[in-house]
Amino acid sequence: MMNHNDISYPEYTAPSVNSLITDIEEFRFLFTTYCSAAGLNINHFSVDEKALIDIFIKTDQRKLHYKTFHGVSNMDELKTVATLAYWFIKYKPIVHYNEDKNIHYVGSHNENFALYLIITVVYKYNSLTKKNFLLLQANCSTT
Repeated sequence: MMNHNDISYPEYTAPSVNSLITDIEEFRFLFTTYCSAAGLNINHFSVDEKALIDIFIKTDQRKLHYKTFHGVSNMDELKTVATLAYWFIKYKPIVHYNEDKNIHYVGSHNENFALYLIITVVYKYNSLTKKNFLLLQANCSTT
């Protein structure tokens, strides 16, 4: 049985700035879609962009892990989204503000957004009906 300590990681190269900018833009689109589907005012949210970049880097590092330990050259979209969901729940970059923007709280929006990501990719790859997807989407948005 192979011990993980017996394998050394190849030199990790962080994603380029352009790649991170693309990831942030994709996140903004998905988060806007999530807020719209959940009936939430996007102006009552802020996102810790440093934590967001850390999430994208951690996910990218996981791709190297899969390649090194599992021989998978490209991690599929389902695994990538599951990894992203994990890091969203762990780092909690999404913060919700009250209407006065004085008090902020994390709430369960990070978990709900992670669930939204998973549901979206599962729907893409499976044969859920649109009605079932909308029902799942509505359940995901309850806080």
